[in-house]
Amino acid sequence: MKLTEIAIRRPVLTFMVALAFILFGIIGVMRMAIDLFPKVELPVAVVLTVYPGAGPEEVEQEVTKELEKQISTISGVKEINSRSLENFSVITVTFEWGTDLDAATNDLRDKIDLIMGSLPKEVNKPYILKFDPSMIPVMNLVLTGEVDERVLTEISEDLEKRLQRVDGVGVVMRIGGVKNQAKLLLDLKALYQSGITLDNLLMVLKAQNLNFPVGYFNYENEKYLLRVIGRFQDLKEIENLIVGYKNNQPIFLKDICEVKWEKEEKENYVRYKGKECIFFAIQKRPQANTVRVANLLRKEVEKIKSELPENVNFAIFYDTSELIKRSINNLVNNLLLGAILAVIILFIFLRRLRATIYVAFAIPLSLFFALFFMYLFGFTINILSISGLAIAVGMLVDNSIVVFESIFRHHEMGFEPIPAAQKGAKVVGTAITASTLTTIAVFLPLLFIAGILSVFFKELSLTVTFALLSSLVVALTLIPLLTSRFFKWEEKEERGFKKMLKIGYEKFEDFYMKIINYALNHRKLVVIGVVSLFLLSLLLLFFIGFEFFPEQRIRRMEVHAEMPVGSNLYLTNKAISELEKYIMEKYGNDLEGINTQIGAAASIYQVIMRETKANNATIYLVFKKEKKGKIKLVEKDIRRKAKEIPGLKVRIASTAGYTAFAGLGGTNLNIEIYGEDLEEARRLTNKIINALETIPYLVDLKGSLEEAEPEIQFVIDRNKAMMYGLTPYQIGFALRTKFVGEIATQYRIGGKEYDIILKLKREDIDNIKNIENIFVNSQFGQVLLKDIAEIKMGKAPTVIEHKNTQRVATITANVVGQSLGKVAMKAKNIIDKIEKPAGFNVKVSGAYEEMVKSYRDLAFAVIIAIILVYMVMAAQFESFLYPFIIMFTIPLAIIGIIFILLITHTTFSLISGIGLLVLVGIVVNNGIVYVDYVNQLRREEKLELKEAVIKGCRIRMRPILMTALTTIFGLLPLALRIGEGSELWSPLGISVIGGLTFSTFLTLVFIPVLYYLFSKKTK
Repeated sequence: MKLTEIAIRRPVLTFMVALAFILFGIIGVMRMAIDLFPKVELPVAVVLTVYPGAGPEEVEQEVTKELEKQISTISGVKEINSRSLENFSVITVTFEWGTDLDAATNDLRDKIDLIMGSLPKEVNKPYILKFDPSMIPVMNLVLTGEVDERVLTEISEDLEKRLQRVDGVGVVMRIGGVKNQAKLLLDLKALYQSGITLDNLLMVLKAQNLNFPVGYFNYENEKYLLRVIGRFQDLKEIENLIVGYKNNQPIFLKDICEVKWEKEEKENYVRYKGKECIFFAIQKRPQANTVRVANLLRKEVEKIKSELPENVNFAIFYDTSELIKRSINNLVNNLLLGAILAVIILFIFLRRLRATIYVAFAIPLSLFFALFFMYLFGFTINILSISGLAIAVGMLVDNSIVVFESIFRHHEMGFEPIPAAQKGAKVVGTAITASTLTTIAVFLPLLFIAGILSVFFKELSLTVTFALLSSLVVALTLIPLLTSRFFKWEEKEERGFKKMLKIGYEKFEDFYMKIINYALNHRKLVVIGVVSLFLLSLLLLFFIGFEFFPEQRIRRMEVHAEMPVGSNLYLTNKAISELEKYIMEKYGNDLEGINTQIGAAASIYQVIMRETKANNATIYLVFKKEKKGKIKLVEKDIRRKAKEIPGLKVRIASTAGYTAFAGLGGTNLNIEIYGEDLEEARRLTNKIINALETIPYLVDLKGSLEEAEPEIQFVIDRNKAMMYGLTPYQIGFALRTKFVGEIATQYRIGGKEYDIILKLKREDIDNIKNIENIFVNSQFGQVLLKDIAEIKMGKAPTVIEHKNTQRVATITANVVGQSLGKVAMKAKNIIDKIEKPAGFNVKVSGAYEEMVKSYRDLAFAVIIAIILVYMVMAAQFESFLYPFIIMFTIPLAIIGIIFILLITHTTFSLISGIGLLVLVGIVVNNGIVYVDYVNQLRREEKLELKEAVIKGCRIRMRPILMTALTTIFGLLPLALRIGEGSELWSPLGISVIGGLTFSTFLTLVFIPVLYYLFSKKTK
C-alpha cells in the first residue's frame, strides 16, 4: 500500500505527523469543556401564562383552550400537553426532532400575539421558555443567619444581584424569606359608611404616589430639569392622605383603614438543616459550560463569605459540577485501566516487550488522534464521549496486531525487514480496512433515526469512529515503520515466565485442534448444539427485565410530600417538620445537607418543574460519599415513617440520576386516562389506583384527579346583579381585592421598593356569615354580596390536564425492585380488566412509552447495521456466500448478551442495546480474519477444503484470541460498577464483553464448521 511505503520511506515525516496529532490532541483536551452529557437541545418549549385569581376550570376554558387552538396550527408540532392550575396555565409543546427551536418559539410568539386581545384582560402576557437541560440548577446555595428574617431577605437580594453578574449565569432563583410591606387593612364598616369604592381608592393611591417629569426650563443661561415630587416619604404621609369627601368633610385614609408596616404573610417555608434559610437555585445560560460556571460561582461564594457578618452563613448545598467531575474521573480511570489490561494481554501473547510496546503504541496515539477530532467537531468531555473512547480502547490494537503478525510471518518466510513490512501490511491492508469499516458502519443507522437515540449517542458513535480510523492509520503507517527500522528480529531462547506462557499456549492450541477435528467430523451435532443454545437464550429473555435507562444512584434524593388537598400552610408545615426532624435525628450523620421547601412557588420555573400549593413540600437530601449504598434503605424508611404521619403522602425520586440532567428524568410509569367528564375521570382514577396497589413493585402512586379541592362558590344571580349595574367581573375583582389583596402602589425607602397592599382585616372574612355581609359598590350604591349571589360549598379539581387538546387525567408511580418493562406489562393487564365508562380510554405512558419508542428505533438501527456490515463484507470478498457465513457470528453474540445479563442480574436497557449495536460491527471481525485467510490458503497454496479449514484454525486462532481478549479486558473496568456513575455505563461494557466472549469461542468452532458445510455444497 502506498501509505505504508511513504511511511517507511520517510520516517521523519511520519514521526512529525504523529507528534503533531499528539500535540493537537493535548491542546484539544485542554480546551474542551467538561460536562455530564453532550449538548442536547430537546425540541420542547413551554408557554406559561399567569391568570391571577382564576381557578383551574376558568384557566382551562378561558386561557389554555384558546392558546392550544393557536399552537396546534404551528408546523412541526408533535405533541401538546397542558396543565391548568390555580392562577396558571402551563402548556408544553413538543416539536419533531430536528425542528429549529428558535424559529419554532418565534412562531409561538406570533400565534399567541394574535389572540392576546381575545383573552381576559387580567391575563398576563405569556412567558415562552425553551425547555433546556440548563434549566436544571448548576448550583444550590443556602443563606442562614442568627438575624431577623427580613434582614436576611435584604442581604439575599444583594447577593442575588452579585450572583447574577457571574459570567455564564442565566437565572438566579431566590426561594424563601419575607419582606416588609405597608398593609392597608380596610375597616369594612368605615368603608361602607364612606361610600368610597375600591376602584377609586386604588386610583387615588396610585395617582398620589409618583414623581412626574415635567420637562426643561431655561433660566439665566442654565437649563433646569422640572419634576413634580409626589412619592410617599413616610407612613404618616400615607395615613393622612385624603381619599375622598363626605358632607364636605375630608376622609383620610386612616379613617377607613389601618396602616401597618410589617412583614408580608408567609407563602412558603424554606429551611436548611432545620433552620430558616433563603435558598438559591442557579441556572446557567444554555451555551455556558457547567463546570466553568460552577468554578466561577465557588470563587464568588468565597468572596461573599468573607464580607458577610459573622452571624450570617453562606454555603453551597449542592454543586452539580462535583458530580460531573467525579463521574468523568471515574470513567477516565476505567479507560486507563482498560488500556493497561489490553497491553498485558498483548504481552502474554507476544512474549516480547519491544513488540508489545510497538503494538501498544497504537492506543495513546489513536486516543490523541480521536481527541483532536473531537475538539474539531466541538464535542465536550462528557460521559458518552469518554465511554466511546473506553469502548474503543481495547479495539485500538486490533489492526496493529494483525499487521504485526503478518509482517512477522513474512519475515519468517525470508523477507528482509523493509520488504517484510511492506508486503505484510499490503496482504492484510484490505482485510483490516474492511473490518474497521464494518465496526464503523454500525453507527451509520443512527443518522437515519430522529429522536433521543440519535441525539444522545451521536458523540459516542463519532468518538468510536475517530478512534478506530486513527488506529487503522497507525496500523498501516507506524507499525510497518517501527518494525522495519527498529525491531530486533533475532530469535532468543525463551526462559522462565515467557517459556511457561509459550508452553501454555501450545497446549491450548493442541486442545483446540482436537476440538476442531471433532467438530468437523460431527458437523450436524455442532450445528444442532449452537441452534439449541440460541433458542434457549431466546427463552431466557423472559427472565431478563427491560427498562429505559439503568437505575442510577447519585448522592441526592428528593422527597416530594403532600398533605390532603385543601390543607393550609400551617398544617403542611407541622407534618413536614415531623418528617424532617425524624430524618435529621436518624440520618444526620449520613447527610451533607437537608433542605426543606414548603408551599407556594417562588418563580415561574418552579411552577413548571414541581407542585407548588400550600399542601405541597419537597425535602432535598444530599448524602455523604461513604453512605451512598445506604440510600435505598433510607428511601424505604422515609416511606414507612410518612405513613405514620396522618394525611402525609410522599413520592421519592433518587433513581432518575444522571439522565435527569439531560432532561430525561421523571417518574418511571405514567398512566393516562382520556375522557371529558372530570367526575367520571376521578372515579376511574381511584379505581385504577386501588387495583395497581396490588402490584408490590409500584410505589408512590398518585393521581392528578385523586382529590378535589374544597371551594366556596359565589353563584351570581345575573338579574339581580344587573339591577345594580354589576357584572361578574366587577363583583369578582372587588372580592379578590378584599380577600387576597391588591397591590395599590410601591413605597420606596433607601432605593428599595416595598409593596403597599390593600385588603380586608382577617376578622372580617373569618367565617361564612361575615363573607355574606361583604358589600360591593355599584353605580346605584352599595349592595351586600348575599343580595346578589348565593354562597355554596363545592369542590374543584386542583389541576386539569390536556394532551393534544383532549382532557386527560394522569396516574404517576415509581417502580422499585423490578424492571420497568415487567411492571408495565402487569399494570396493562390489570387496567385492561377494569370496566371503563363510555368515551374513556386508558394508556400506559411515561418512561415506558419512551422506552418502547426507543427500542423500536434501536431494532431498526440494528437491522440496518447488519445489512450495512453484510454489504461491506460482500464488497471485500466479492462474494455473497462468505459474508453470509460470517454473519452467523451475530446470533452467537446475542447468546452471550442474554447469558451475561442473566448471570449479572442486569436488565436490558437502551445502554445495553447500544452495546448490541456495537457488537454487530465487532463480532464479524473474527470471522473476517478467519475466512479471508482460509480463502488465501485455498487460492494461493491450493490446499484441500478440510486441510485449509484446519490450518486456518491453527494459524488464525492466535490473532483472533488476541484481538478479542484485548477488547474484552479493555472493557472490563467499564463493565465493573466502580465509582459514582458506573450504573449508567456498566451495562454497555457488560453486554459487549458477554457478546464478544461467547461469539469468539463459538466462532472458533462454529464458523469453520459452517464454512466447511457451505463450501462443500457450492463446490
